[in-house]
Amino acid sequence: MAIAPPSLHKSLYAKYPCVSHNFRFRHSLRFSCRPFRFTATASSAVSLETDLSIQKNQTEETDLFSCPVCYEPLIRKGPPGLNLAAIYRSGFKCKQCDKSYSSKDTYLDLTVTAGLRDYTEVKPAGTELFRSPFVSFVYERGWRQNFNRRGFPGPDEEFRMAQEYFKPVEGGILVDVSCGSGLFSRKFAKSRTYSGVIALDFSENMLRQCNDFIEQDASILASNMALVRADVSRLPFSSGSIDAVHAGAALHCWPSPLNAVAEISRILRSGGVFVGSTFLRYTSSTPRIIRPFRERVLQNYSYLTEEEIEALCTSCGLANYTRKIQQSFIILIVVGTFFGVEILSGVLTGSFVSGVQAGALEYARIVDPKGSRPHKAAIGDPLKDTSGQSLNILIKLMAVKLLVFATHRSLLFKLF
Repeated sequence: MAIAPPSLHKSLYAKYPCVSHNFRFRHSLRFSCRPFRFTATASSAVSLETDLSIQKNQTEETDLFSCPVCYEPLIRKGPPGLNLAAIYRSGFKCKQCDKSYSSKDTYLDLTVTAGLRDYTEVKPAGTELFRSPFVSFVYERGWRQNFNRRGFPGPDEEFRMAQEYFKPVEGGILVDVSCGSGLFSRKFAKSRTYSGVIALDFSENMLRQCNDFIEQDASILASNMALVRADVSRLPFSSGSIDAVHAGAALHCWPSPLNAVAEISRILRSGGVFVGSTFLRYTSSTPRIIRPFRERVLQNYSYLTEEEIEALCTSCGLANYTRKIQQSFIILIVVGTFFGVEILSGVLTGSFVSGVQAGALEYARIVDPKGSRPHKAAIGDPLKDTSGQSLNILIKLMAVKLLVFATHRSLLFKLF
């Protein structure tokens, strides 16, 4: 049975308090989970014992996934874990929006339109093309191989490069945005480098194709990997909750690269890494007489220039932008802002604690009798004898407390 080892679950819960296995809500939620059928090589006795243990362990808990409407963490009812079997057997609900989400076919649908029957939305032609069953089928059977004509070094080399850039966030959660048929998602999962890999795409048929490939490899089927349908401009994760984001040959397919990169910046934790690759509209070496022609031919896709990609990342708060270019191929590496939620909450906490201490010192200077020990401790240099003494202490203590609180993900970040 495709269930991840309990040790991996524990490490995941320890790293992300929002998915704590022991955190339960008192309000009642009812879901009807469809039975999950699959072929296992284990004996029937072992399979039955595992099924019973999963049913006993079904609990209500907050999850890594968030509502795509309000971004509140979803409440999950079902077996814990990030593997395909556990996700399929689980139900998800947003307490604030009162909207439910569940697995459809082989993937978890976390789009805003999930469950709607009377409303449909047509995306741009470039997006709709990859929703085609034919394109999904041929993507790894000839389509992707043609990318090397434009300078792409090939899947194996691209994966090696991405792994090198993701070394600072090994052991964390990785989201493969616009994963297509899961070419790189499967490689990330097999590497066992991350505590969880989420293959995310808007195309239903691409996710079904990815599942077909996974079922052919037992090592991936047993890994911490989930298939999620979502819009790149409404990523279903809480702010600052993801360690790594990958988008291979994807930026040019997004209807709005600016909205997509802004969302990636939002979900990345401080110090998180985003690695993406795409086709360039043209390079600095492209003759100027050819550039207008290429723009006209490629107008159905969001092909960008080197300068536009850099401006796009920096405007969304991503830092340490670097890139490598080979013909029309570009791979970019950026780091999530270091001045995010954790640092801000550390500043606020340090300011509050320091302010209380400064107020107590000022109280001792004014109220306590002269000559007393509290009064002597409250006076000294000229700055302390004026109203500015509170600011003096605040500046000194904030520097120390900011480091302490921010280093440990901050007190406010843990509470809220």
